[in-house]
Parts: sequence; structure tokens; C-alpha cells
Amino acid sequence: MKDPIVEEVRKAREEHALRFNNDLSKICADLKEQERVSGKKIVHLPAKRFQTTGS
Repeated sequence: MKDPIVEEVRKAREEHALRFNNDLSKICADLKEQERVSGKKIVHLPAKRFQTTGS
């Protein structure tokens, strides 16, 4: 069973990627620019470090 919301998000993502010929660096640059001009507060959290268990 396909979820219409998931399908809509996938379609939007595919269309966005096609605008930049699937060039990941250009896609990321565009998304960062959209963040910058949005006027919204963007929160960047530090990466989580996972502890490995000793075996």
C-alpha cells in the first residue's frame, strides 16, 4: 500500500534533484540557500558519538 504523503515527498525530492542534474553539491548548496533566506532560526546540533562496547 502506497502512502500518498510519502509519494508526494519523493516526487518533490526527485523534481528538485532534476533541477540540478542530480549534482549533490548543487542540491545541498540550494537547500542551504533556502535555509539562509527563509528567515527561520536554524538549529545545528553536534554529531552524536556512540560508545562501543568492549568485547
